[in-house]
Amino acid sequence: MSKYLSPKLIIAEAWEMTKEHKKELFWYGFVPAFFGMIVSTVYVLYQFFAFRHFILGERDTLKYGQILQEAWQVIRHTGGLPWFIIVFAAIVLIGYFFVPAFCRGALVFLIEKIKKGEVPEKGFQAGLFRFLSVFEFGAISGFASPFSFLTEASFVLRNVPALFPLLAPILIILMFFGLIALFLFAYVPQAIILQRGHLMNSVAKSAHLSLHFFSETFRLFLLFLLIELRVLLNIIIILFLPVVVLAITSLFASTFLRGFGMVLSGLVVLFLLSVASTISGTLEIFSTAVWTLAFHQLTPEEEKTTEL
Repeated sequence: MSKYLSPKLIIAEAWEMTKEHKKELFWYGFVPAFFGMIVSTVYVLYQFFAFRHFILGERDTLKYGQILQEAWQVIRHTGGLPWFIIVFAAIVLIGYFFVPAFCRGALVFLIEKIKKGEVPEKGFQAGLFRFLSVFEFGAISGFASPFSFLTEASFVLRNVPALFPLLAPILIILMFFGLIALFLFAYVPQAIILQRGHLMNSVAKSAHLSLHFFSETFRLFLLFLLIELRVLLNIIIILFLPVVVLAITSLFASTFLRGFGMVLSGLVVLFLLSVASTISGTLEIFSTAVWTLAFHQLTPEEEKTTEL
């Protein structure tokens, strides 16, 4: 074990910081998680019905076109609901693509200030000033995530199943290299925010740290994967949420007035989204704290700054 880094202590300190400073950090984890949960729920619903149709084929009794037409008729004849849905969808998409980069930058900055014993403030400014570089990194790392390769595999399996046996090994190899890239990129947001580095310089700095402290970073990476259940929790919650949405909507549509049922269904769904986003957001704060504290340990003090 290197004198610079103890993975178990880093994880313990990160969790304590997540709990003790929840007031200052909570919204920077909750808001991007909320947008992500909405988009992920829609995505899982799409995958569920797509695979259902792929497996059942002509035996699939659900008429998707007819369901969509009936849903649109209900929406179109409900006052200003169509405009509300359009505006809401635009806000969600903007939040999904842009808010996470801003909040991650703010979290890194605030966690470093807490570690130094400084007042955790000016997180908004930090996230805004370094937004572009963090956003670019998020776009690049998104292509290397295992989730993106699973999405591509599901697309190939449904649309060109004959090619799936040929492409599956390639996707597995790419997924392996994607995991290596994520390992090397572990400290990129911290280098961008705390060293004011440009994207490529920060990538090089992160790769250097990951390789120079390979044993410590790798053990931290593995230990963190065992403890951090964000992906598994998200999958469980996301898979459960669409079922609840469909069940509640069907129940109220058949037993109550349509308007009242829609309002009550919306409130229940909003509550479930809030609970799921709170869990996911807390784990996002914890995740950022782990790698920020590790970066703090491995980087000389004079190379980091919390000045804007």
